[in-house]
Amino acid sequence: MAGTLEVQTIQGPTSGANANKIIVPSGHTLAAAGHVVQVEQAILQGVGSISGNVWTTILSKSITPTATNSKIIVTCDGTFGNPTTGVLESAVRTLSSVNGAVQVSTAGTGNQINGNASIYTPNGTHQLTSTSWTVIDEPNTTSTVTYSLQAYASEGQSMYYGRDNSAVDANYVIRSSLRILLMEIAQ
Repeated sequence: MAGTLEVQTIQGPTSGANANKIIVPSGHTLAAAGHVVQVEQAILQGVGSISGNVWTTILSKSITPTATNSKIIVTCDGTFGNPTTGVLESAVRTLSSVNGAVQVSTAGTGNQINGNASIYTPNGTHQLTSTSWTVIDEPNTTSTVTYSLQAYASEGQSMYYGRDNSAVDANYVIRSSLRILLMEIAQ
């Protein structure tokens, strides 16, 4: 039997074990547009480096959307270091296993690099730059989607992630984590 129940307010009981709760029975779902359906996160607490002139995946995380019309909010952040004494210019982006690069700039022409965020590390081998970015993807599937945090070091240079160039044991040497956070949003 299908039907529509039209009410102005739904309220749970005011006392008892489930006071002020509205319970959706197991096996049933509550569809409310705009709410967070699920959250997935990956954190890299190690350090490493990449070589230049190629997009390199540093960290990935998968999510399986519960509905084809869901949107996925992807937030990435991390710290990147310059291993040289010169200027390091680089970019970062989010890559989807379904849609490719997600919401990257399209302003770059010729040999210019398009990314979600750019990293500029000035002269000096102990320079760190932190960056974060958020994109919204519409994968249009209920199959697993993998999102990757990728970095690109320009001009054939190398770039550190999670660290600077220093290996000394001192309290001015910083090590940090990288993170990718996925949130499925109901529509």
